[in-house]
Amino acid sequence: MIKVKKILSEINFDKKERGGLLPYYIKDNEIYFCLMIPSNPDYGGNKPQISKGGVDSGETSLQTAIREAKEELGYVHKSNYTIEQIHKENNITWYCVRVDDTNFKNHDNETKKVLWLPSKKAFSVIRDWQKSILAKAYIKAKKYL
Repeated sequence: MIKVKKILSEINFDKKERGGLLPYYIKDNEIYFCLMIPSNPDYGGNKPQISKGGVDSGETSLQTAIREAKEELGYVHKSNYTIEQIHKENNITWYCVRVDDTNFKNHDNETKKVLWLPSKKAFSVIRDWQKSILAKAYIKAKKYL
């Protein structure tokens, strides 16, 4: 039963509203995505994933996505960066943001490692159920190539 609960929570059938943010940057005509590996395998295993989390009282999904990216990646949102909604499904609203500075610092202890990966590598290592989200972000980012 525990394994079933874990799987259901990963795909968010519990109906709790969530927000996720996928930062990316472009260098030498290549798109790089920022993913994280959780420090506790109970929160998504050991595979890289997009930062995300539950909406707190009084927050929007966008505010949650920005907060979670700060906590899990060390991302600090700057007003000149445009955050774009890329998808909403299973009560998770996904966003992406193009950044120029990849020197994220001070993620919290929920994160074992922050990774900047070129798109091809990101597609090969990300959790399977997040590949479609990565693809939607890739399409958005590709317009800047």
